[in-house]
Amino acid sequence: HWRMLLWNWSVRGEVAQMGTILRFTLHEAVRKRLVLLVILLTVGFLLLYGWGVHRALALQAGTHAADDWSARLNRAGTAAALLSIGLYFANFLTAFLTIVMMSGALAGEVESGTVHAVLARPITRRSFVLGKFAGYLVLSLAYAAALFLTMLALVRPYLPLFYDDVLAGLGIFLLQPVVLAALTLAASAFLSTLNAGVLLVSLYGFGIVGGMLEQIGTGMRQPVLQNIGIFSSLVMPADALYRKAIAALFDTLSGLVGSYGNPFAAAGEPSTAMLVWAVVYAGAAVGLAVYAFEQRDL
Repeated sequence: HWRMLLWNWSVRGEVAQMGTILRFTLHEAVRKRLVLLVILLTVGFLLLYGWGVHRALALQAGTHAADDWSARLNRAGTAAALLSIGLYFANFLTAFLTIVMMSGALAGEVESGTVHAVLARPITRRSFVLGKFAGYLVLSLAYAAALFLTMLALVRPYLPLFYDDVLAGLGIFLLQPVVLAALTLAASAFLSTLNAGVLLVSLYGFGIVGGMLEQIGTGMRQPVLQNIGIFSSLVMPADALYRKAIAALFDTLSGLVGSYGNPFAAAGEPSTAMLVWAVVYAGAAVGLAVYAFEQRDL
């Protein structure tokens, strides 16, 4: 009974400490105006993208004398292709925002000496690491969800999307910043801010190239290229998660999307096992970050 009470008190204390670090992290991000800068750049991107989508689909509609089912089908296919292209670049924006924020999550605090002032208080290193991770992850997830849903809203007048598909696609799309944030956190526990950022950008690029090779290999039926893509996805699952999200988003409309041969879609859909691997991957990275920071000589 007493052991249970002590354990509950310890857990509540850890959660309270994590909440404190989380609020501090959010306040710090806002104070540095990083969030405001990203919002302004993203609004510019969405305005340009929305204008391009509207012009392309309106022009296509104007080429048909009658708004028959064939014309609507063509516009829906074009809208699906434009959406997958837009989400591909939204994937880039989310990834780089996450990497830029998280690369200094631990290393930056150590380099500036802020960590000494924070840990001088009754806050454990584990709570500090998990609080920093949760704070930046909240920002990344909010950004990714807002970007995803806004882009869907821009093409919604031309493309009938289904509620279940949207929820599944959004859930998988949000798994990418979780994986990237976890891996960047682990890198930040071992490396400097600059080195952690360079490492994660390189790994992300490695995953993107591998994913493209896998798509080419699937289209050309080349097992060697497919195996290279699978290996790169195991090392960096980000691109595989994007392909899985696109496949889930267009699950009901798979015939329509597939007929357009879109290179940004999922020619070879990753298996459900990749989702399980991504969750395990992220959990292991966070655990490694906590262990490394607890053992680090500050």
